[in-house]
Amino acid sequence: MNIAIREIGGSKIAEMQSKGIIIRSVRDADDIIAQLIEQKIDKLILHERNLIPVFWKISSGLASEILKKFADKNIAVALVGEFDKHKSKSLNIFIKEANLANQVFFTNDIELAHNNLSAK
Repeated sequence: MNIAIREIGGSKIAEMQSKGIIIRSVRDADDIIAQLIEQKIDKLILHERNLIPVFWKISSGLASEILKKFADKNIAVALVGEFDKHKSKSLNIFIKEANLANQVFFTNDIELAHNNLSAK
């Protein structure tokens, strides 16, 4: 697992640089959270490709469970990808609701992800 740390405006943002899946379970998320806490980082960018495909099936509950883990530790998360391709009404609703809140947001633009997280 390769994590790049970028500092913007005094904020440290971790970004997963791995090309493949790094989060397959809640336990994987817990491992990442532990690393972030150890490094005193509370902002994370995950790419769509870093999450197991079942994550995007909202009825599985995995997305809610994993994102709640990050929220419980006050880690803001930006998910970057092309989410329209999933063609899921429940996923679209989930994304819209998440983007209204302050802890998790979805975008297809990496720079927007960096800017939004640095503003938190």
